Amino acid sequence: PITGSVTCFDCPLGAYSYGAGASEGLACPKGSFSDDIGASACAPCPRGGVCGVEGAASVRQTFEECRAGTFNPDEGATNSTSCQQCPPGTYLKDGDSSCTPCAVGSFNPSQGASECRECTPGFYCAKEGMSEGTPCPPGRYLDEYSQTECRACGAGRYPAMEGEVRCDMCAKGKYLNAPGSSDATDCRVCE
Repeated sequence: PITGSVTCFDCPLGAYSYGAGASEGLACPKGSFSDDIGASACAPCPRGGVCGVEGAASVRQTFEECRAGTFNPDEGATNSTSCQQCPPGTYLKDGDSSCTPCAVGSFNPSQGASECRECTPGFYCAKEGMSEGTPCPPGRYLDEYSQTECRACGAGRYPAMEGEVRCDMCAKGKYLNAPGSSDATDCRVCE
């Protein structure tokens, strides 16, 4: 060796060099990792979880997924307080890093759900991301799950109230020849 010469070494896994002439490598801070020997920077923790280990040599060594129903939209998180609940109208599948809107025909009324519910009879879910079903209006009904629109009551029938699952028939001796009527007063006496 030449007198006065310095031998440089690559930074080990889990560490990085902060610049030319550095006397030692620094451990990657929480929220990051380095799986490269001689790295000049640490990689951020991926979205969807947190990295709470300092000096991590791989994402596997430090990454922890957010608990079910929560997600982390940002890179570089260090603790579980970064994990957020999905809002109503959305859900989170295991392993996903962002919330998914409920599909047409379904809804979700609560935060942090891992699935959406089928729209129930008497209610319809016509668009994505609904937090509750919409009740069928007077004159219309719905007797099936997961539907996107209500049906008109046929001639001689009417729904008793909003959100009905069936239509009632006019009383004996009365008739109704127009579909979509909204109440019993629309029934006429037979002549």
